[in-house]
Amino acid sequence: MLKIIILLFVIVITGCQREEVAEVFDISNLSSVEIINNDSGPFSSERLFGEIDYGSLIDNYNKGDHRAAYVYAINLFKGYKFDKNQDKGIEILESLWKQGVVDAGYSLFQIYYLGLGVPENKDVAAKYLKLSADAGYINSQRKLGYIYADRDEVKMFKKNLSQSLYWFKRAAENGDKVAALNVAGMYREGMGIKPNSEKSFEWLEKIPEMPYGDLMTGFPALGNYYEQGIGTDVDLIQAYKYFSLVQPAKAVDRQRVANKMSDKELEIANEMVEKWKERNNIVVPNG
Repeated sequence: MLKIIILLFVIVITGCQREEVAEVFDISNLSSVEIINNDSGPFSSERLFGEIDYGSLIDNYNKGDHRAAYVYAINLFKGYKFDKNQDKGIEILESLWKQGVVDAGYSLFQIYYLGLGVPENKDVAAKYLKLSADAGYINSQRKLGYIYADRDEVKMFKKNLSQSLYWFKRAAENGDKVAALNVAGMYREGMGIKPNSEKSFEWLEKIPEMPYGDLMTGFPALGNYYEQGIGTDVDLIQAYKYFSLVQPAKAVDRQRVANKMSDKELEIANEMVEKWKERNNIVVPNG
């Protein structure tokens, strides 16, 4: 009798999960793909969900709006604005993926890696992650960079610094500041590549103009490079500027640089700081 009860319990539990995916659709065969939100910043999803008109979400989803469908799927899966329904959420995500919505691939990677509403399947997860990265999704590219560097909680591939550098570069070329900072660090330390301070600085120098990430990402490193002449000429004005823009954390560094500067250099540097703050509508505490 006990064996029968246990068997029934197992049947009930396993019956709640969706059947395992036999094959992951290869979106590289599509003529075009679509990315709903390629902002890799930590609050980008909150902005995406906050911009949605939930009063018309279902109607837009039924009309075939991919943006509405993606937000609806995530809400269903998480149980945010709607009653939690993981099966329906995954069904929509898989449908979107087959239609070329790349964002869905990263979500499905997380779902299958962790076994959320589906049987855990690392192979399926890896396929979604790599295909979405190949299709240009920054979060997937950066994730692969960390995984191959063995610096991520996800463990799917053997450590391979050349692959790590490759994927960080792909994400950086897409405008991701954090990935570019990683590329700069790998060139500086010679990780997966010969050490090259000039290349390292080149990547750091690109960061302020990249669209994705915190405005001040890379500023402490730029301050150090300009102060010490790493991969570039010593430029105390630039060093002072970047240290000033991450106040109060870099107050000591700013003061150290200021002690080496003339009054005229300090005047020029402070003007540059104020112009940057005005241009970016940022208030940086003095310290």
